This record gives sequence, C-alpha cells and structure tokens, in this order.
Amino acid sequence: MLEDETLFNLLIPKSFYLSVLIIFFDYFYQQFFISYPFYKKVISNKSKLQENDTKKSTKIIDPNIKHKAYIIKLTKALTILLLSRALIVTLSNSENVSLVDTFTNVSSIVSTTFILFKCLPREKLKTIMLCSITQKDRLKIVIQSDILLSFNSAILFYIKTLFTTHFENFQVISILVFVNFYIVSIRFIQCIRERNWLNVLKYGLNYPVLYCMYHDVNNNTLYYFKIAQTFYGALWDLLMDWKLHVSISSRVLNKSTIISLAITALLLKFSFLYAHVFNGITFILLTLEIVRRLIWVLLRLDYEYYAL
Repeated sequence: MLEDETLFNLLIPKSFYLSVLIIFFDYFYQQFFISYPFYKKVISNKSKLQENDTKKSTKIIDPNIKHKAYIIKLTKALTILLLSRALIVTLSNSENVSLVDTFTNVSSIVSTTFILFKCLPREKLKTIMLCSITQKDRLKIVIQSDILLSFNSAILFYIKTLFTTHFENFQVISILVFVNFYIVSIRFIQCIRERNWLNVLKYGLNYPVLYCMYHDVNNNTLYYFKIAQTFYGALWDLLMDWKLHVSISSRVLNKSTIISLAITALLLKFSFLYAHVFNGITFILLTLEIVRRLIWVLLRLDYEYYAL
C-alpha cells in the first residue's frame, strides 16, 4: 500500500497525519464558512440578525484574512518539521532509527498541540468536553462536537502510531478504548440531556460497533452494524440535519449544488467499505471523512439560515 512506501512516509510520516488533517479542515472551514455572510448570521445571536445584514463587510473579511495568515504560518512550520525529519532520515544510517523515530514523535506532538491550540479555542471546548449543551450556543456546540466525532479515527490512529513502540499492546488498547468511547459519548450524552431520543439512538448505534472493534467478533458482524449505523445516520442527515424534504429552492445554495453535495456526502459516508473491500489506504479514508464533515457543516448551516 502507498502508506507503507518509504517515499510517502518520508514526506508525511504517520504521526503527522492528525496535524495535516487539522490544518486541511481548518483552512477549508474558514474558506467556505467564515467568509460566507450566512455563516455569521446563523452562528451569531439571532436577535441581532437584522443588524448583521447591514454590517457584513469588514467584520467578516478582516478576521478571515488574519486567520488565513496564521494558517499559512502553521503550514510553513509543519513543512519545516517534515523537511527536517526527511533530512535526518537521509543523513542517518540504520543504527539511528530510534533517533529518527524519537525526533518524529516529539515534533509531531509539539506541532499537533500547537495547531490544536490555534485552531480549536474559538469554540466552546470546555462545554463540549464536559458533554453538556446550552440552548444559547447549541448550534456551535453540536457542530463542534460532530466535528470532533469525525476526527475520532484520526485521533485514534495518531495515538496508536505514537504509543505502540513505547507501551505494551494492552496499554495502547486501553488508551484507544477510553478515547474512542469518550469522543463517541459526548454527543450521546448531549442528546440524552436534551431528551432527543431518536438522536440518542443514532449515536447509540456507535456502541455495538465499538464492542465489535475491541472484541474478538467476526468482521462481517462489525460491518453489518456499521452499515445499519450508516444508513440510519444518512436518513437523519437528509431529513433532520439538512431537511431536504423541505423546499430547497429558496436557500443560499442553489438546488443543483445542494443535491450534488448531499449525494457526495452520502457516498463518502460509506467510505469505510473501501477499506473492507479494497484494503484501502488509511490516510485516504481519514481525509474522506473530513471532507464529508465539511460538506455536512455547509448543508447544515444552509438549512439553518433558511429556517431563520
């Protein structure tokens, strides 16, 4: 597979996957959402909607330009780290493999922490991490919690890559189980607190999948659960999050764009089958899930603006 080839690992080692995906997501998050007037209207206090109609020039453009500047800085810093790692690999001999791995892991932890710190504090992270939800900032919290859920596989892959060589196998599995269940439970608990039982069922379907992943269960059983979970989630996206059964001709995005994006998102939702059938590349699968989440957010905000 491509991810096991020396050249690919030289350019983007596995421990840097999460850093690359965060920058990728955050850049497009800014490009497609923050620069759109309807994003500011939907996310802002709805009582100030009329004021925002007449004040949407500099308030939207300036922060976006500033954010693009630091995204470019983050990309440059990450590029320097990757090139430094490539140089060490080139100059070192086989006896210095541990030195290369240590440098790569340390620089990956530092860069990922820095990028997370720069990209994520703008949202209500404390509220999200405590699995709580408030009516005032509900949309923000839901979107950010679901984004975190989409990064779940990338985070687990990152942890597994960093810790496998330094911890016993059972310790790594224990960490993975804890992180996985914790991230999945955030939205599950939020929905319970809202008493949104159909949504509780949607997120609750994650638990049979997790059970199969961490127990000696037949792979076919795992994928049957994943297919059931994905079908239910797809119906929820269409009817509840995007409400495509409601008129889509009056929205910000035109009808053909909405339909095209929805079809693309639904196809990407089944991307896990790519790994099952074709033994697909992990990095590609992680990236496809991030692309799907970007589309989901765009269609969700498009409906929210229409509903105002």
